[in-house]
Amino acid sequence: MLKKIRFFLVLSFLTSILNAQTEMERYREILDRKVATVQDVVDLTLMQKGKYKAEANVSERIGDFVRLTGLAIAEEDLSAPAQRGFVSKVLLKTLKLKEGFWYWLTGWERYALRDIQDAGIMKPFYSQWSKLSGSQLIGVFNAALEVEKKRNHIEEEIPEVKEEQKSSQEKSLDESKTGNNDLSNSDESLKSNKKE
Repeated sequence: MLKKIRFFLVLSFLTSILNAQTEMERYREILDRKVATVQDVVDLTLMQKGKYKAEANVSERIGDFVRLTGLAIAEEDLSAPAQRGFVSKVLLKTLKLKEGFWYWLTGWERYALRDIQDAGIMKPFYSQWSKLSGSQLIGVFNAALEVEKKRNHIEEEIPEVKEEQKSSQEKSLDESKTGNNDLSNSDESLKSNKKE
């Protein structure tokens, strides 16, 4: 029994190493492309969320992508060039970035691109139909991750500030109930001076 457990652990460890190597190979392949494809966007999205499986077939990857983003794509679309509008829409869906009013209302790629440009992830001089190279695509994904990290860091700091405000409010409330605040002490000193 112990031998079976060891074998399973070693096998799973080797599988994870092989998957990491193939993920890195795929990453390098995307980096070297002159024009990134929709398949590259799908794979980078899955890599980003830890759902990339090198051994998965195309339909499984599409299924994982659809579950993550809610965006439906067909197998025929995978070889199409990746356009900035589509990439922007994917980033808004996967990273839960702030959606603007017009994107929320219409769901159009042009407004998704506008929101991504406003966040500082992409430069504002391009249209939704502009194509990306592999290195540009990876740069956009990295910039989006940085924006997400900054947002999460700010959100983590806010509860700390609220806790400090809450504790100071509770402290002042306790002081007012017990009479240990400066105003009640000054009132008592005035009363004692009047008696004298």
